[in-house]
Amino acid sequence: MTLLFGASGAREVYPTALLPDEVEYVIATDDGSVGHRGFVTELVPAYEGWADQAFACGPAPMLAVLARLAAGRRERLGVAQLGRKRGGGKSDPLGSPAARRRSYLQVSMEQNMGCAVGACLGCVVLDAKGAPQRVCREGPVFASDELEWETAWA
Repeated sequence: MTLLFGASGAREVYPTALLPDEVEYVIATDDGSVGHRGFVTELVPAYEGWADQAFACGPAPMLAVLARLAAGRRERLGVAQLGRKRGGGKSDPLGSPAARRRSYLQVSMEQNMGCAVGACLGCVVLDAKGAPQRVCREGPVFASDELEWETAWA
């Protein structure tokens, strides 16, 4: 397992002593005080080729960049798309727990939640069809391909 961690500077970096030895810890800081100088999203292409799945949390603009990277992953890596067998089963509907588990990139949204029960609609994000999804009820974890990223956080 590899943890790519981004921070603005060394003071915000998670202590390595708190992680299990099996975790490869790669740091990016905006100011270059520790690890890679730049955004953590710049590190993703070097690791995505062997990753089965990716999980991300952080500010929405960063998640939007990661979602765009995940969407173009097959083409960049040259992954073949095989046809379905006749009579093959249906794919899981977008937004279902099964589809989220199978997604390459799952994102944890950090919306402000006013009521935390779904009544106020203060935590809403839009899905790929433009329908509102309440982060406090339908989330907070979504498959990156089920959310609408282009107009919301472009």
